[in-house]
Amino acid sequence: HFSLQPVMGYIEENGYALIHILFRPKSVKQNIRINRVPCYIEGDASIQYLSLIGSCMSQPTGETYELRFDTKVRTKLEKALVLKNDTNEDWELHPVIVNDYWCGANKVHVAKHSEVRYHLIYCPLLMTTEQTTPFHSGSIFFPLPNGTAILYNLVGTASSPDIENEMDVTTPAKQNKTITLSVKNWLSKRQRFHVEIVKEDQEKEWLFINGVEWMDIPALHHRNYRLVVYSLKEGRVTFYVKFVNEKINEFIQFKVNLQVTPVTVDVHPSIAASGYNEQVIALQSTVRNRLAYQLSISNPLLKHKAIIQSFECESNHIYIPDLPFELPSDSQKRLTIYYRPLCQESKKEC
Repeated sequence: HFSLQPVMGYIEENGYALIHILFRPKSVKQNIRINRVPCYIEGDASIQYLSLIGSCMSQPTGETYELRFDTKVRTKLEKALVLKNDTNEDWELHPVIVNDYWCGANKVHVAKHSEVRYHLIYCPLLMTTEQTTPFHSGSIFFPLPNGTAILYNLVGTASSPDIENEMDVTTPAKQNKTITLSVKNWLSKRQRFHVEIVKEDQEKEWLFINGVEWMDIPALHHRNYRLVVYSLKEGRVTFYVKFVNEKINEFIQFKVNLQVTPVTVDVHPSIAASGYNEQVIALQSTVRNRLAYQLSISNPLLKHKAIIQSFECESNHIYIPDLPFELPSDSQKRLTIYYRPLCQESKKEC
């Protein structure tokens, strides 16, 4: 019921020290007493004693109010309370707030025959749900100098959070692009997140997004999460990266708007003019010696196979015997290209 501050200290010769005693009763009781609290003085064999006596009464119903808050989780909402002093003395009030989701000034001055607005902030760290916690509850208590008090019962509801950050990213097709997200642990304890990546349009199978599935972040810290995107063709895609704490069903979410531009590789002018984007492969051999070049081809599509049906070349000395060449879904194979010139020839294109 009682607390003293400071509990130890130093007093100069012929000096004095003030000890502040806070009476905060935990239950309604007419006589709250602590007898002979000892105070030891170094170098003095005698002991000083202090007896503490207090009384706690029920809060009058006429001075009890209710204040409701509704906001998104981890988003601050501020409301003002009006404190009116009709007495002939100034008030120096020290409000007592129960529940850390609410905060406000720890001291407020109200001049006689006047009123002030006390600002109270609600910033919930966890969501409220019908299944687990329908609402957050707290209170703010203003003890008045005349022995009465003002009590506000606080009720708060917290809905799903907004998007933490929205990013616009541009990358060429058929190139890996690394995207870094700064993820914050807003709680004073370690959190383990399960990472969920969801495309706005699930039909766009030509976009691949890869990142680790789990992420641990220490209390009140930031960590960077890196994911790699790879697109087979140009276009625009929006996807969401959601970090879910499965133990408490809390999450933080990012939105990425990805603009995929055409392939940017070094190509032969004639190939670029034809509309195809292919990398140039140089084959060089001596007369009547066969050169074999293995071209690695992957099919990243998860549901469809790919088939290479034909091959065209200006030179009769370059050939691919394994056509048609079939690639199952989500696989990689090597296609062998042969070059065996029977006579000396200038550069030919295929």
